Amino acid sequence: MSNMMSTILYTVYIIIFLAFVVSIIEFTVPIIVKADFDRECDYYLDKSVDAGGLTVSETMQLVAKIEAMSPNINIVSYDITRSGSVAYKDDVHFVINATYSLSTITSTFTRSNKNYPLYYEKQFANRRIIN
Repeated sequence: MSNMMSTILYTVYIIIFLAFVVSIIEFTVPIIVKADFDRECDYYLDKSVDAGGLTVSETMQLVAKIEAMSPNINIVSYDITRSGSVAYKDDVHFVINATYSLSTITSTFTRSNKNYPLYYEKQFANRRIIN
């Protein structure tokens, strides 16, 4: 009787542990996606600071890279100042708004889609002199 009771207890422990692991994974996935989103935006922000904005092709590359990170990411809007379009010491805008949808567990056998906003906004003074 003792072996059967310990087997049942170990099974219950394993089920609780697996439920805990799944909930931790579902909690951390949006955080990881946001970190990846910010990292891509930071890379292109550095390019934008150097050039006083981004070219059209660089902007499209950024949008393509963000959409390629996950099929669940949808770009809602973006406003990135074009390179060479602002004067010295004028503000350069770098704004990207996207959503990430994830199917999460709501109860034992049901899931629902949850949308997480991904928003990145920076504004800086143009330091590049245009001839």
